[in-house]
Amino acid sequence: MSLPDAVPRMLARNGRPMALRRRTGTALSTFTETAVTGFVVAFNPSEIIGLIQQGDSRATIGADVGTLTAPAANDLLQVDGTAWRVMGSHPLVVGSTVVGYRLWLRGGAK
Repeated sequence: MSLPDAVPRMLARNGRPMALRRRTGTALSTFTETAVTGFVVAFNPSEIIGLIQQGDSRATIGADVGTLTAPAANDLLQVDGTAWRVMGSHPLVVGSTVVGYRLWLRGGAK
């Protein structure tokens, strides 16, 4: 099994269902949503530097983001009824294949 195949399997086995939401149109309540699988962890205290704040978290999600392009700042990640705002993201790449995304999250308010 190659590494690009292993990451989606690991997320499917150990991840949780989530929804990536992007505001579309001019109405504040209009979203495009896609189901993703991933996990959320808090930043370690030693990682809280620069713009990262106490309470921020990071998520790793699979590369399949449906009709959305790559996750972007101000997207929302819904996890178990909790909404997190995406502050930034970057792709996880193996060779030339995007296997997932690492997200920097803020919020976590129900």
